[in-house]
Amino acid sequence: MELFDRITRYRYEYPNRYSSVKFIDYMITDLEESREEEMPGELTDICRIIRQVFGYSRYEPTNPYGFHKRVPAARNVHTNEAFLIWDGRISRYNCKRDVFERVGFCPEETGRIRLVAAAELWRIMKFYGEFGLVLPLLDAGHILAELKKKLETAGRTDAEILYGAGKPEDYERLGMSPKSNLITLEVDLGEGVFPGLTRESRKRYSRVMNYDEEVSAYEAAEWILPHEEGFSRRKLVSDSRALNPFEETEKRESAHNHIGVCSLERTIPEETAKAYLRQLEAYMNHYMEDAGRYRVHMLYTTGEGQRLQRIEDGKAGTAEPAGIDKGQLLHDTARMIDMESMPVIVYISYLYDETLTEKENIYNAHIGAAEICHWFLLNGCRDGYFGRPMRNLNDAYVERAFNAKKGERFMYSLILGKANTQNYVYRL
Repeated sequence: MELFDRITRYRYEYPNRYSSVKFIDYMITDLEESREEEMPGELTDICRIIRQVFGYSRYEPTNPYGFHKRVPAARNVHTNEAFLIWDGRISRYNCKRDVFERVGFCPEETGRIRLVAAAELWRIMKFYGEFGLVLPLLDAGHILAELKKKLETAGRTDAEILYGAGKPEDYERLGMSPKSNLITLEVDLGEGVFPGLTRESRKRYSRVMNYDEEVSAYEAAEWILPHEEGFSRRKLVSDSRALNPFEETEKRESAHNHIGVCSLERTIPEETAKAYLRQLEAYMNHYMEDAGRYRVHMLYTTGEGQRLQRIEDGKAGTAEPAGIDKGQLLHDTARMIDMESMPVIVYISYLYDETLTEKENIYNAHIGAAEICHWFLLNGCRDGYFGRPMRNLNDAYVERAFNAKKGERFMYSLILGKANTQNYVYRL
């Protein structure tokens, strides 16, 4: 678990010591030649889902982070890009221009449809250093949660999920370098043949900038980026039980501002908090084959005081009184985030699986924790709460306060509250 622990519980011991002034586009790196792709009508539902998940949905001029998508990302820097491979044609969704553009053609992909999410690492590593190597995996978890519920609604329940990349060619066909990019996940959408499709040469359009030198400056890149085959394939839907669907909402709010965040309501009705956990339990078991590998710790405050309720082995337990010092939960920025005022604080932890490789544990832990966090986040935002996912936690105190088990690592957290500020929003 040495590498796993280095990028989780000991991540603060390896601060960002490298700097580069090389330009990188905030939204997406351009291709050497951008040719807009006319997508076939048979892919209308998939293209619509890609736009909904990977496209910008709003602009907030009073928010420190201006442009926002439906899914959160570390520092609002969205590293993951969407590539659609359809019957050999490879297209990229350009979120800056809201168009699909041609990347190339790969005969080996003929007859299949796959959606690939791949992250340009330097976009986030320039802020976080080597810890930025895995932040795109957390972002991918939020993306996957959205993709699962939208694909199921569209009737694509036979899709399969695969994390990571198996070989360098997986990157090269996307016009990306395997030394500075990270394929986070792919969705195999099955067979797809388009008889009128013009077969092309193997020419691929590469990116105008390369960041191999910057990413390679971190020694951890040598351990995390090498490709590893054999990750298990996952079903889109794990069981057939019907779920109460999430209401689609444009109200997702993280309460970022320039003055600091507190919650105007310090308590939450107990039944509301318990209902959130019950629905989360249902979604975890519906979508996640390995739901029992994660523990969810929900610390909430009612008029009667603190309560702690968990999901363990895929089942919600009973609530019990708690006396946790919220002021010790954060590693830093405690002056900017008033944790004492938060009515709900959620931690998602992962139980290390000794039967898997360290690399697969890293993928599973980060993507799964963020997927779980996203479903809880949607519940709160639907009811008018803000929800801010955070990797900012005081690992040593959190492990003690929540009685961590052997091999349990706390991966992600979420604060839920009523915002003390209101940003102006332009819908895009």
